Amino acid sequence: MIRSKTPKGEELTKENLVGKSIVDSDGHIIAKCVSLFEDEKNKIRMRVSILTELNSDFIVEESIPLNLISKIGEVILLKKSFKIKPVATRDLIQVEIPSIIETETEVKPATEEKIDFKIQTPEKIPEKLNKKKNESNITKERKIIPQKRSNKKTKSTTKAQVKKMYETILLKIFETANQEERTDLIDSLILLFKKEKNFQKKILTNLLESSNTPDQNTRMIVVDVLEKIAEEFSEEIMTIFIPSLKATYNEPNKSLEQKLAQVLTKLASKHNSEIVNANFQKFCKDLLVKRKFGKNVSLNRIHNLNLKIFVNNFSAQEIIIGTYIAEIIANQNEAIEYAEFLKDFNAIIIAYSIIQTIEQKKWPKIMKCKCMTEIHNEAFIESINSILNLFQEGNIKKLSAIFDPKLGINFSNRLLNKMVKANVATILSNVTIIPLETLSAVYNDDNNRIIPIIYELINNREINAQVSFINNKTFLSLPEESDFVSFNKVQPIKRKEK
Repeated sequence: MIRSKTPKGEELTKENLVGKSIVDSDGHIIAKCVSLFEDEKNKIRMRVSILTELNSDFIVEESIPLNLISKIGEVILLKKSFKIKPVATRDLIQVEIPSIIETETEVKPATEEKIDFKIQTPEKIPEKLNKKKNESNITKERKIIPQKRSNKKTKSTTKAQVKKMYETILLKIFETANQEERTDLIDSLILLFKKEKNFQKKILTNLLESSNTPDQNTRMIVVDVLEKIAEEFSEEIMTIFIPSLKATYNEPNKSLEQKLAQVLTKLASKHNSEIVNANFQKFCKDLLVKRKFGKNVSLNRIHNLNLKIFVNNFSAQEIIIGTYIAEIIANQNEAIEYAEFLKDFNAIIIAYSIIQTIEQKKWPKIMKCKCMTEIHNEAFIESINSILNLFQEGNIKKLSAIFDPKLGINFSNRLLNKMVKANVATILSNVTIIPLETLSAVYNDDNNRIIPIIYELINNREINAQVSFINNKTFLSLPEESDFVSFNKVQPIKRKEK
C-alpha cells in the first residue's frame, strides 16, 4: 500500500484519497482522484480524471503531487490553484464523414481542386532507373503543382460553397419525410458545422430563425438539429442561449417546449459563467418586470420554465431571485406574485441572493414587508433571517455548514469573501494589526478558510490591508502607505524608532 504523510500527520492513503473530488485553493472542483502511483523520481502522485462534455470521467495525462494537498475531508483541498486542460468532445470521438455531403447536395468544388495529375516523362525510360526515386519525384510534383494552381480560386469560392451546401442540406432536412434519411442529413449538417467554424454562428442563427413559423413540424426539426449540435458543440451553441430561451417561453406545443427546456437545462448546468453576466441580469429585468418581450406568456409559465432550466445553475437562480426581491422592495403591496414565486426556492438560496444582490440596510424591510409575512410562514422567514444574522455576525463555521453542502464550496467562498470584505476594515480600524490565527477566531473559523480569502482580497486590491511576517507569525495589518499592497509583495512592517 502506498502511504505518505503531510506535515500535519494526516495519512495520504489510497483509501483516503481515491474517489474524492479535488478542490484547488480558489474553490474550484478541478478533478477526481482515481489512483496513486510513483513517478520516475519515486515521488507519489495522484492520477486524476475530469468530467468531459459527454458527462463522463476521462483520465488525463496531468497528475498532482501529494505535497500539494492541504487538507483531506469530504474533498481533497489543494494548497494552490491547479489548472487541468479540458478535454474537448471532438477529441474523444471519431466521426466518419458520410457521402451525403458529396452525393446529395450537388455542390461541386472548383475544377482546379480536382486536377488530373499528368506527369510528363520521356517516352523512353531506362529500365535500370531507381523505381523508388521515380515514384518520389512523381509524389513531389503531385503535392506542389496542384496546390499552387488551386489555392487562389478556393479562397474566393469557399464561403459561397459553404452557404450553398448548408442551404441545400437544411432544405432537404425539412422536405424529407423519411426519418432515417433525415437523420443522415442532420449528421451531414453537424459535420459541416464542425468543419466550417467561421460559419457556425450563421448556421445557428438561421436555424433559430427557421423555427419562427406556425408549422409545428418545422419547429420540431429545428429542435432536433439544435439538440444534436448541443451534444457536441455546447460552447458554440451558447451564442444563441438567450434567443433559445425566448423561443422556449413562446413555444405553444407542450412536448416541444419540454424538449427545448431539456436542451437548455443541460447547457445552463454546464456553462454557468457564460450565462450569468450583466446581459442576463438585464434580460431577467426586461422579462420578469418590464415585460419588454414575452407579453403574451404568463409570468407563472415563465417562472416554472426557469425553475426547470436553471435547476442546477445557482448563479442564475441568484439573479432571478434578486429580480423578484428588488420588485418586492419597490412595490411592497403590489408584488404578491413575486413573493409567491419565492416559495419555489430554498430558504438558503434566497438568503444567499439577498446577501449578494441587496444592500444590508434593506434586509429588514424585505423580511417585514406585508407580502412576505402574509404569504410565507414564520419558519420560512426565520430560516432566512437566521442566515442573514450569521452573515452580519461573521460566523464562518456556521455559514459554511449551511452553504457548503447545499451550494458547494465555490458559492460558499463567494459569500465568505463578501462577508470578510464587508467588516475586516472595521476590525483593523480598532486594532491596526492582528495575527491571522486571532482573526480566524474572530470569525469562528476552525478550518482557516479565511486565510486564502484574505490573500485573494488583498491580491485583487479589494481591501486596504497587507500581510506581514513577524517572528515567524503571520499578521494582517493596515499598509504603511495609502496604496494597496499585494500580499506576495509585502515586506514585514518596520517598527518606528522611538
